[in-house]
Amino acid sequence: MRRGPAASVQDVWNPAAIYLMPLLVLLATTLVSGLVADGIDYLYPLRPITVVAVLWAYRDSLPLRALRPSWEAAGLGVFVFVLWLALEPPASPEQIAAWPAHLDAVPAPTRTVWLVFRVIGSVIAVPIAEEMAFRGYLLRRLVAADFTRVSYRAYTWQSLLLSSLAFGALRQRWIAGTIAGVCFALAQLRRGKLEDAIAAHAIANALIAADVLLFGAWNLWG
Repeated sequence: MRRGPAASVQDVWNPAAIYLMPLLVLLATTLVSGLVADGIDYLYPLRPITVVAVLWAYRDSLPLRALRPSWEAAGLGVFVFVLWLALEPPASPEQIAAWPAHLDAVPAPTRTVWLVFRVIGSVIAVPIAEEMAFRGYLLRRLVAADFTRVSYRAYTWQSLLLSSLAFGALRQRWIAGTIAGVCFALAQLRRGKLEDAIAAHAIANALIAADVLLFGAWNLWG
């Protein structure tokens, strides 16, 4: 019996998977690497690598276009950064000293590679994976079962609140995380562009990364 042509991944995978799989892979990699972490997660580079691999697999179906963030999205990203710092509990001297001590214990090339991947993960992989899941999928899925027919500008107060609470629940600082989720949703709703939510998230994370690397606020990556 003759077989028909093999189905492509886009024919087999459903729309929800396109939005959720990058985050699911990120969470799974985080869990696995966390099991062997000793002070610092030296396997962190696996996170952006696996997310990029999934995005590449879905490259023909991704709901993303070129990032041209609005001023509002950029402003919301800066606001989230300021908010995050304001709600961050004071770090103990032990916390401040722990990360540099762990990094100083590894060879300089390894340290550099790890820091590069840490920034790439924070500024690129995490914003894309999380915004696709929470704003691209969940915010719209809570409006209608067939979320693909829901505009990126559409929302209800319940969908806005619940999707933001779910976003905050992934973080130790859930209050700051929930408020950040609302801000990233507003960035998307302003122009109806998922890319604006990603941009706002990326800007906030980039400013946090700059604070860590320039001023030694390592607790922000804790």
